[in-house]
Amino acid sequence: MSYYKLSAWSVSKEIDLNALAKSFEIPKRFTWEEPIRLYGEVLKNLLQEETVQEGEVFLFYFGSIVLLNGETHWVEKINKYLGKNNLCKLLENWRHFNDEYELVEETGADQCNDSIAKLHSISPYHIELSAITLAKSVALERNELQIEQILNQAESLIERLENGKTRMADKKLGMISASILRHEYDSVSYVLILDKPDITWTVSDANAYYEKLSIIFELADRYEILKQKTDTLRHIVEGFTAVNHGTRSYIMEVVILILILVEVILMLLDLIL
Repeated sequence: MSYYKLSAWSVSKEIDLNALAKSFEIPKRFTWEEPIRLYGEVLKNLLQEETVQEGEVFLFYFGSIVLLNGETHWVEKINKYLGKNNLCKLLENWRHFNDEYELVEETGADQCNDSIAKLHSISPYHIELSAITLAKSVALERNELQIEQILNQAESLIERLENGKTRMADKKLGMISASILRHEYDSVSYVLILDKPDITWTVSDANAYYEKLSIIFELADRYEILKQKTDTLRHIVEGFTAVNHGTRSYIMEVVILILILVEVILMLLDLIL
């Protein structure tokens, strides 16, 4: 009976896979959606361990690391190597974004849930697609926490409006807007939630398996929720910005009127005197 255990972490917003491949003299250029797989001697050299048995490591551009039959301490060593060689900027709370999945080969009909897939025959694409799904799921978890933090900032804008405080520095508003755009860019361009792996277009069974995992891990639904929250945040910031600029315009108009009035008074005084 074949058994595989996958463990995933989101350790960074981006990992420079091509620089990593170059450091191990891997003659290949990796695209955004393609993970790098380390195993055998390359993995031994990275981990500085005598044996890694059947273990493998998947690293994704969008900052996720997935271990296949690996040990938890491998992640610490991989992160240390990535940080030492400036291949990524590690998240302080990366241990929080973690998930696991198991693949077991058993007779009978295939069954999948959120923790294990029981398959009558495990193919390489089952492992690859499970790793991709886990990698996207933990990256989404990172973005879900990020959007909650941005929402907390936006809540302060609503409170300011409720208290009649409509003025704020453009720099601070710009920082909030940038955090919203960064969140959306990370979700769409980096994590590629809505993109399907290439193998799903050529192997129907692979497509069915990936679709099943995507539903189990609610990738599309979670992405839609993030998108709705992002739209809400954008509307809040745009509304506050409009009020902020309107207040400034009103103040400028008042200042101009005062200056005109002063100028008229001075002219009258000059005529009288």
